Amino acid sequence: MATITIKRKNQIFQITLDQEDYDKVIELGKWYISNPGKSNLFYAEKRLTIKQLEKLNEERTASGLNPIKKRTILMHRYVLDLARDNTYTDQVVDHIDGNGLNNVKSNLRLCNRSENSCNKRLRSNSQTNIVTGK
Repeated sequence: MATITIKRKNQIFQITLDQEDYDKVIELGKWYISNPGKSNLFYAEKRLTIKQLEKLNEERTASGLNPIKKRTILMHRYVLDLARDNTYTDQVVDHIDGNGLNNVKSNLRLCNRSENSCNKRLRSNSQTNIVTGK
């Protein structure tokens, strides 16, 4: 297992991934922490340069994978070789432990949005203490 440390707004974030994926991820350069929807869930993302995008698409095409269409990729999708191709448009990557920075393959699973929403945490302004869908 390998870790990458990223500092964002005076906070330190630890990204965990398999050793076999470390070089592949580091080769792309600096990654950033994103916080979609301003939730408490953080992800690692990378904005690719045009050259990086072209190189990755050459490799993906040679491997029989669809090309990446957007320049911003999420680490968990990159680790699973999904990036943002249209092969899995109805599927999302679920972090089994709920930690968006744990990108170890054994912690990632493909599922549809409905299955993934079953893992949502109880909202802080919820009127109940019962969590459903588990």
